[in-house]
Amino acid sequence: MIGIEQQNMFRVLCSNIWERKFSKNWTEKYQDDIDKLMYFLVTIDEDKKFFLSYMNKDKSLPGSVVAIIFASFHGYKRRANKKYKYLLNSSTSSKWKDMLVGICNKYNIIFSMDDKKICLSFPENFKNIISCSELEIKSYDKWNKFVEWWSNCDENLLEGEDKFVYQFMWYHNEVCNGGHDQFFDNKNDWNLKETDLLFKQYLPKEIYDNFHKAYLNSQKGKDCSLFDEKYNDEEIEKILEEIANNKELGN
Repeated sequence: MIGIEQQNMFRVLCSNIWERKFSKNWTEKYQDDIDKLMYFLVTIDEDKKFFLSYMNKDKSLPGSVVAIIFASFHGYKRRANKKYKYLLNSSTSSKWKDMLVGICNKYNIIFSMDDKKICLSFPENFKNIISCSELEIKSYDKWNKFVEWWSNCDENLLEGEDKFVYQFMWYHNEVCNGGHDQFFDNKNDWNLKETDLLFKQYLPKEIYDNFHKAYLNSQKGKDCSLFDEKYNDEEIEKILEEIANNKELGN
């Protein structure tokens, strides 16, 4: 199972590539193939640092570079060179080229490039490796549907387990972004006593206990940063991924 950070990176990559002009005339099948290629390039990077470093510099870079790799891999040399020349002429930065060269070196893609064209030669097992990502793509699709539900549901209509899931997702996002203090500051309009009871009902004891202690601290107006250190984000991501894959969500 891929991590939430990787899924979010993949979502940004897909968003960037389909919002840009070079993809307008590509069929749904081509788009699906590019999604798989981007997914492979993101998730195979175990330390996550390679793609993440470029994402932090310019979120459009991955989509542009992967478009060149995709076109080259499928023999669309004209499209690959058109995108390559566009980047050569429009970008004052060499970041995109650094990324392209980095990918080629990382995945044993032989490359040559000059001021007019680019040529990539892929290892024999490249297609097979990409095809193996299809099962994980389905997992990503489930996660995407879960996030869509969470973003669009009416929280006032939720109850029981659905309400727990909705609030637990908010809890994770807020704590990862700014700690427990941010969560309690931003959600002070919730009935936090009810939230505490829901978390006690559905969460493992260790995760609930940390939340409960932070909740009690916040009610006293005390700093909650101590509980950020004990926040088990890996375990919480596993719980959310399991929910996304297995739960039938309501409203």
